[in-house]
Amino acid sequence: LKYNPQNGQILNKLSKFSNFILIKKSHNARMKKYILITLTLLFTTTLANSAETVLGKVNGLVCMKCQMKLTKALTNKAGVKTHVQVAWPEGVAMVASNDKANITEEEFTKIVEANGFELKKITTINKYVNSAKDGVEILKSVN
Repeated sequence: LKYNPQNGQILNKLSKFSNFILIKKSHNARMKKYILITLTLLFTTTLANSAETVLGKVNGLVCMKCQMKLTKALTNKAGVKTHVQVAWPEGVAMVASNDKANITEEEFTKIVEANGFELKKITTINKYVNSAKDGVEILKSVN
């Protein structure tokens, strides 16, 4: 490229290039704003959906086979997007979800009883519970 003082050819090319850079920068800034707004909306929507866990004290869970049987039955009903945990040593079964649980207390009870176990206590809480130990503590506090 050469500078032509009569027609300012290089200056024109540079000004076109600098305009392109300015447009690109303003476009990037707009995109960042859109991304931030979108993420903010997604985050607040997620917070608005409260987690829910259905917990049950189950009698008759005596081995790993019992645990796997009940886990499979609850997972089939509640779906794979939920956290299903059955712990035979603690005698606890739970279905936790980031949203409203996909299973009602009635359905939970029917599944437990249909698989040959006895449900002693059941509760639904607006919290995501992911450990049997926490589930036992919560069930102890329920009358």
